Amino acid sequence: MHQEYLEWARHWIQQEDDLKLLFQGEIMVAASPAVGKLFPTIHEGDPCDLVFGDETPHFRGYNGTGSVYFSGKFAGNDAEFLISGRQELTLVQIRLQGQSPANVLRAIGEELEGPLTTIQAVIPKILPEMEETERNLRMASQVNRSLYKIIRLEQNLMTAARMDTAIHLNLRPTFVCAWLEDLGEELTPYVEAAGRKLKVKISRPKTGDYGCMIDQAQMKRVILNLVSNSLKFTKAGGELELRLKKAASGCIHIILKDNGCGISPQDMGKVFRRMERTELISAPQWGSGLGLVVARGIVQAHGGNLLVQSDSGKGTVVHVMLEVLPGKQMETVNTPVVVISGGFNNILVELVDALPDDYYDCRGINL
Repeated sequence: MHQEYLEWARHWIQQEDDLKLLFQGEIMVAASPAVGKLFPTIHEGDPCDLVFGDETPHFRGYNGTGSVYFSGKFAGNDAEFLISGRQELTLVQIRLQGQSPANVLRAIGEELEGPLTTIQAVIPKILPEMEETERNLRMASQVNRSLYKIIRLEQNLMTAARMDTAIHLNLRPTFVCAWLEDLGEELTPYVEAAGRKLKVKISRPKTGDYGCMIDQAQMKRVILNLVSNSLKFTKAGGELELRLKKAASGCIHIILKDNGCGISPQDMGKVFRRMERTELISAPQWGSGLGLVVARGIVQAHGGNLLVQSDSGKGTVVHVMLEVLPGKQMETVNTPVVVISGGFNNILVELVDALPDDYYDCRGINL
């Protein structure tokens, strides 16, 4: 078998979301990212008997022709297996019964809800009893920041789980130029507090405004996620530009551009994979690797799309594309203020990795 084909096969399987294993002979040579996330004890180079345990005879019994299906156990879980082969390589696809990737994400999100509710209830009772020393206030602010990170993680997990079925949207006709201008004005002091600049450029029609059917809260969440990513990739003193224009196709493009470090070609393949992070933001404080996946899922649920363009060392441009409503449908529409339920400032939630500590001062946080 040519080495070039092996490298291609390994690259392909590492782009897959489902549970997939690739073997050369009896040695596992590659696995999809989901395998590493759910089963961290399984590694490249492991022999088939270590990977499959009691199901190894099924694997060894495959003769390389056609496909073979069987059910059994995988790492202690009930599972279904599909084995197929090509050019001396064996592909094993695994489906955990009752534990699809979406179910796993949903289960984790639901497990977080209980502790999160407890923390929200307990912190307001503890803080007034604390002596207001500098050390205590600093520790309390660290707890508040951590709470907001958990909130963001729980929200992203639950939304990512729903993406395989349907994301519930509260759609309403919205004048997007006015909406985005207001959002840019709201965001500017936060971006400046993070040590960057934000420019907002809206290309309005000659008369009126562009109308789109959007869930304002969810679309705001998309923009906040994109801004958060740009802040991570852009050094202090850098610049973000938020634009809106109508493309020749008739779609509205909401564009976020930064002059940060950009994304390397090898990392571009990771940006829309669940639980994957680029090398530049692989540290734990940079999130779960779900944000951009969730953002694209929300936009696609609106019937639009999200595209990322990036040059390493030059910055990144993200396009959010949305359909425009005919003018007659927008004649009597008002654009209301977006209120996020739960009492949390959603900007503090989404920008939790970038804002300074004083934004999470326990005395000014609404829990």
